[in-house]
Amino acid sequence: MRLPLCSHFPSLIVIAVTRMGSGKAPWGGYRRGFEGNTTRHLSDYQMKKARLLGPAAEKIRIWLSLEEICQTPKSRHPRKR
Repeated sequence: MRLPLCSHFPSLIVIAVTRMGSGKAPWGGYRRGFEGNTTRHLSDYQMKKARLLGPAAEKIRIWLSLEEICQTPKSRHPRKR
């Protein structure tokens, strides 16, 4: 998965994700979960004022958690019974 950071940082961040699990949801449909993380360094982006934050701010860890929900036609508009 490739996500653009923003216009100030035109480079892409690549995050490898792992499928955590999948199965039918009790109220219909199907779900899958994914997680991933990566580490970036401020010095890689030539951030001139990054040194003002101190050495602890040099490393940035990014965690990503996703849940995919596949809905069937019946589960899109559940009726109260």
